[in-house]
This record gives sequence, structure tokens and C-alpha cells, in this order.
Amino acid sequence: MPPEPADKMSAPHSQPSASEIPSWPAHDRLGSLHAAELKTIHRFQQSFDFPWLMKRISDLGPSRFMMALIAFVLFCLDPRVGVRLGLLFFASSAVRDLIALALHSQRPYWLDTGVATFTDSPPVATSYGLPSGHAMVGTAVWLFLAAEVRRPWAWAAGTAIAVLICLSRVYLGMHFMSDVALGFGLGALLVFFWRRLETPAAEALQRQTSRVIYLSALLVPVVILLAAGLIRIWLVSYPEAAPWAASAGKARTLGVFAQNGGALF
Repeated sequence: MPPEPADKMSAPHSQPSASEIPSWPAHDRLGSLHAAELKTIHRFQQSFDFPWLMKRISDLGPSRFMMALIAFVLFCLDPRVGVRLGLLFFASSAVRDLIALALHSQRPYWLDTGVATFTDSPPVATSYGLPSGHAMVGTAVWLFLAAEVRRPWAWAAGTAIAVLICLSRVYLGMHFMSDVALGFGLGALLVFFWRRLETPAAEALQRQTSRVIYLSALLVPVVILLAAGLIRIWLVSYPEAAPWAASAGKARTLGVFAQNGGALF
């Protein structure tokens, strides 16, 4: 998943009246859950006015900062850890984008124009909302680093950063609480299995010839693009509903999958 562009700050939108809220069950498969969560998002956004701070916290997830962090680890601290961290970053991004495309769940500001995004105009999303990419990838990266440090304070810091990223995404109107909760859980689960499988996988590859290794690497982007393409074909039967068609924008494009697959190759 590519980093989301920095946003310009603007005042939150006013909360809509009951008559202005769309009929979620008619368009949204998680309508009753989203309707309840929107009330919490409105209260959260109105509780304090610190969009700048929340944007900076959000940048601790997939962003230019995280790419710089990976580069710093790679070139200044430990090249092996940096390579593994980079692989985890792009692998978790690819997995998240495939899940999000398959679930094609809406973002809060698509359903309710009263949700503030703190931008001059509603952003055009490049992916669907469930699970949250910032929550999933951010959790995976920070918990992986905590596991590498192997100190209680590192686990506490990594977990705290991941939770703050989740909260920032809800405050900024980009995700529902269920989006970030699933993202956090999947990110933690991914790190759990990644740590246990990366060594056996590396040892198995070392026993293969260079030709097999190159072919295996080539298969990664092919499989990612094939899976995304099949999901995209399936989604033809589920056109975007008019209320959020403009906001969904590029959520069904395949460019991000080519990018992640190419990076993994």
C-alpha cells in the first residue's frame, strides 16, 4: 500500500441530522455496525481539536517516514534486519490490499459527509477501508522491531505506537473502529507467523539453485496480480453505490498491487 499524501488542515464538518444520514442497510453490508461506530467517531472528533498531532501520529504508519525508517535500519544499523523489515512491510501491504479489495468495505467519510477528514475536500481513496492499512502494516512493522530489540520497553513502545496509529486513523475519519481493530489483529498475527516461518523459509531457499530462487521470486508479483485481478473481476457484480462512488475513486485499481509485487520481487 503506497503512503497516503499529506493533507491540509481544515475545520471539522458539522454533524448531520438524523434525516441527512444515509440508509446504510441499503448500500453497506456492515450498515448497523457502521451506523453505531459513526456516532463514536463524531464524539471522538469533537472531543479535542488536534488534527495536526493526529496526522503526525498517522505518519508513523505507512508513509515516507516509515520508508525512511526502513532505509535507516538497512544502511545504518543492520542490513539483514533492514531487508527483513522491508520484506515484511511490502508483504503486509500486499496482503492487506488483497483483503481490503475482497471485502470492499466503505470508509466513514464515504457514508457520512459529517465526518471530518481535515482536508479541503474529501480525499480520493486508493483502497477500501477494512482492514486499515495503517493499522495492519504499522502494527506489523513496530512489533517486528520490538521483537528484534527483545526488551520489555520495546514491546511496550511498539504496542503503544501501533495503538496510537489506530486511534489517529479513526480521528482523521479514514477508518471505522472495526477497521483498525482488524488491522491491529492481523498485523500482530502476521508478525507472530513471520517470526516463526522466516528462518525455515530462508533455509529452504538456500538449498535451492539460483534458477529456482529467481523463478520463485518472479512468481510472487504474478500471484499477487492474478489474485487481485480475479477479485477485481468478481467485484464487477458489486458496482459502487452512488453515495460514495466519487469518494471510492481508485479503490479498485490494480496499480498498487503491481507496486507491492514489484517491490517484493
